[in-house]
Amino acid sequence: MRRFARFLPLLLFVMVCAPVGPRAQQNPDMAACQFIQQALTAHDHLKVGGTRRDVGNYFTEDGGMQFKSPTRYVYPTCRYLKVDIEFDVTKPADPVFSPEDKVTKISKLYVEYPFMD
Repeated sequence: MRRFARFLPLLLFVMVCAPVGPRAQQNPDMAACQFIQQALTAHDHLKVGGTRRDVGNYFTEDGGMQFKSPTRYVYPTCRYLKVDIEFDVTKPADPVFSPEDKVTKISKLYVEYPFMD
């Protein structure tokens, strides 16, 4: 009986702590997952046939050298999340990007370091 009484506190401690460990490992950081879900939802709003203006509602142009097509965009709240978009350029001779350029191809969302100007 004395042996059991001596190990009882240890047994109770193990019983209380054991269920907490596996649960903590199974639940990922929900804030990070929700953030990624928001970025994926924004990516889902991009459609072939949409315009450069539509893309600008969800993503911003990345830094560095950019071309009219393809153009690299970043998610505004995390510049590591990117998407490449090809356009049918409406005014090829104009050096300014036209908001009316039509989207012809959209890459998957990917992770990369931001480019700097």
